[in-house]
Amino acid sequence: MSSIASRSACMSSTVARSRGARPPTACRCPAAKPPSSRCWSKRRGTARHLVASYGSEAAAVLNLVDRDRRLGEPVLPGRPEIWAEVTYAVEREMAVRVQDVLIRRLHLFYEVGDHGQSVVPKVTAQMKQLLGWDDAREAEELRDYFQMVERGRVKA
Repeated sequence: MSSIASRSACMSSTVARSRGARPPTACRCPAAKPPSSRCWSKRRGTARHLVASYGSEAAAVLNLVDRDRRLGEPVLPGRPEIWAEVTYAVEREMAVRVQDVLIRRLHLFYEVGDHGQSVVPKVTAQMKQLLGWDDAREAEELRDYFQMVERGRVKA
């Protein structure tokens, strides 16, 4: 089992614990190495973020990670948001605009110094794949998001 797979399984138990379930006696991941305190801290941060953002639907977000382990990776290093949240926003919450995902769903527009500009191309590429966009629509979404960022800047 890959480290991402074991992380997903462990994160699922962390999400269950944060909702009040009894904690398991040990990680059920057969190939899981004993996690470092830094690893646990990241997992806990992501689990707390998912529960705070999705409530009882946090498990549905993690189910997407079971389907594709890459979705368990952080959108931005050091942040709790994971790629499964982008997929969840498109598939379950019917998000169809990059602005919707980065501003209203993940809040990266407000919470990251560059307003999420560093991750816009990757988010757009994932949404292009999920929604079947052509290159023109992808370019339009990128342009619209960058224009939104520019309008939101405070002019000195």
